[in-house]
Amino acid sequence: MTSRSRLLRRARASEPIRASFRADIEGLRAVAVLLVFLDHLVGAPRGGFIGVDVFFVLSGFLITGLLVREAEARGRVSIEGFYVRRARRILPIALLTLLLTNVVAHAVFVGVRLRDTLTDTWWSLGFLANKHFADLGTDYFSNGRPSSPLQHFWSLAVEEQFYVVWPLAVLLLATLVRRHPHRLRWLLLTALAPAAVASFAWNLHLTATEPTAAYFSTPGRAWELALGGLVALLGRELAGLPVGLRRALSWTGLAGIAASAFVINGSQPFPGTAALAPVVATAALVAAGDVRGGVGSTLALGHPVARYVGRISYSLYLWHLPAIVLAGAYFGDGSARFYLVGAGAPLVLAVLGHHLVEDPVRRSKLLEPRPFGYRRSPVEWSGDRQRVLVAATLVVTLVLAVATLRVGGATAPQGEETAVPVSAAALVKPSALRERIMASLAATSWGRLSPGLDNLDAAVVPEWKQDSCINVTVQRQRHCRYGSATAPHLAFLVGDSYAVSYAPAIRAALEPKGWAVQVLTMANCPFQALPTSKRQELPRPPFKECLQHRAEVLDLVKQQRPELLIGASGWIEVNALVDGFAPGDDRNEPLWGRGVSQQLAAYKRYVEREVLIGSPPSSGNLQSCVTRTSKPSDCTTEVNPIWYAQRQAEQAAATANGAGYVDVLPWFCVDGRCPAVIGRTPVYWDGFHITAAYSRTLTDLLAPSLRG
Repeated sequence: MTSRSRLLRRARASEPIRASFRADIEGLRAVAVLLVFLDHLVGAPRGGFIGVDVFFVLSGFLITGLLVREAEARGRVSIEGFYVRRARRILPIALLTLLLTNVVAHAVFVGVRLRDTLTDTWWSLGFLANKHFADLGTDYFSNGRPSSPLQHFWSLAVEEQFYVVWPLAVLLLATLVRRHPHRLRWLLLTALAPAAVASFAWNLHLTATEPTAAYFSTPGRAWELALGGLVALLGRELAGLPVGLRRALSWTGLAGIAASAFVINGSQPFPGTAALAPVVATAALVAAGDVRGGVGSTLALGHPVARYVGRISYSLYLWHLPAIVLAGAYFGDGSARFYLVGAGAPLVLAVLGHHLVEDPVRRSKLLEPRPFGYRRSPVEWSGDRQRVLVAATLVVTLVLAVATLRVGGATAPQGEETAVPVSAAALVKPSALRERIMASLAATSWGRLSPGLDNLDAAVVPEWKQDSCINVTVQRQRHCRYGSATAPHLAFLVGDSYAVSYAPAIRAALEPKGWAVQVLTMANCPFQALPTSKRQELPRPPFKECLQHRAEVLDLVKQQRPELLIGASGWIEVNALVDGFAPGDDRNEPLWGRGVSQQLAAYKRYVEREVLIGSPPSSGNLQSCVTRTSKPSDCTTEVNPIWYAQRQAEQAAATANGAGYVDVLPWFCVDGRCPAVIGRTPVYWDGFHITAAYSRTLTDLLAPSLRG
């Protein structure tokens, strides 16, 4: 045998051991990707996001089966071969998706949103998108962050993080039983089953304590991949089940997945126990095998169209969200052009990407791992040179394009920054402000704004962002007391994040007149006495820290006896009462009014005056509604009916308790229409919380109500 022949023989030994084709799995991929696609495009079915859970089970099943077959056939696992195959499978189309998304985002987005897209790209490139989006989801400053066109890369990150550990574990255990390969499956079962149980337990804990982190957590999602792996390990035993039972499992599994997509609607804590339904249903379908009369051998999942969509599902999954988010930003959500582009572009790109990039690179012989010392013949080179050149060009182009965009693209075309001290007096009167609002409603161009759109996240009031006085504990109260230490008057500011957003105006109105202002705010903890939640969907678990915070604030009021107590809350908190009704139910506002009245009554005995400031009515989120082709009117909104109902309830509560009420509607809107920018000043940094600059402009308007 020649040296070249021996090398070729060793090269063939590094190739993966192929499994028999499963039509049901190919069709199931189509179901999974279409569920996710439709959920993002039209919002139905509401539980379409469970398609990701289906993918996790399928991935665990397929990868585990591949690794075990290789270990049993050869007595070892080629880690190099595994990762080379994974790279060929996922990287080319993923890199192309990131490239084109950034190119189009550069043409559509401005300011913060463009910068955020670039940041998301780097995290996605490092397969750490799940950690990145989990951190954003638990960061209150990111609550107003618009949808990222790359958020779906989190699931790819979870899979790849799982595959950093699992192949190495298979390799280690395969080495231990090299002389007894028939024991490998059972050894892997004894390792994987406890790991799956531990992961599920961690998922339950994390879902109850940190639901956002739980959704993106690899340790909390690993049980889904592990369950697919367990099915693969038990494949021989499952194949021996009666055909009738396997057929029933197949159809029951498909029915369970379909039911999950409609029963799970986002109101349940997820993943938690809710994820059991789609995960177990998928495992049952896969465990049934491609049985005669099952879903794969019929038109249910075996239809040629379903199988083709399943074949391009990876490409379709990657393309769908960038197309939907970018089309929504450019054309506006809900428009005919949005649906045309949001539905059509991903399908076209998926077909082209699959056939021109994904499949050619995956099948390329040139990119397969070769033994050391092997050299390709000219014939082998000629067949793959063009494909490799295309793939290499795409990678280089991506790096260059993203680097160029990062250097030169992340600033909005309009904007300037001006520093305004907290003591600066506002230069606006009611009549002048109304004229300014009307002019802003009629504006056809953005002009130069202060602060600029590329720096909205820095427009948060300094009491919140710099001083961290959004969650004030008793231990940190003095850190959040402003004004002279010897000031003869004391005011308390109590409420949620909307309350602290008024702090610049309150301080500018009171401090020059001899007042100290004590900020005692907590995010998601509005000024009213009834238990509230961080969730608006039912059921609503109580926000226990808020209840404790209210009790501590009452104790401080009793001890320090401030002359003035100022309360404020966000109008959307009306829908977060623990014992309240579904969002939008008109029974929530009277309940809210009762809670406000109880809170005012609790403080009334210990303070001289109480003033309740109304909630800002909100407007368009400048982070998402501003594009390179948008107009100010695109960000103008009308006052929500819930806001009006909350104002009525709070006014009644204030009157019943002898407190003052500040109606802020004329400061933000005219004739029920509210611009996102008034004059040159952005009103909100996230569509809900007012900017520091606009808060200061309200000083002269707020002062008479506060000074008494």
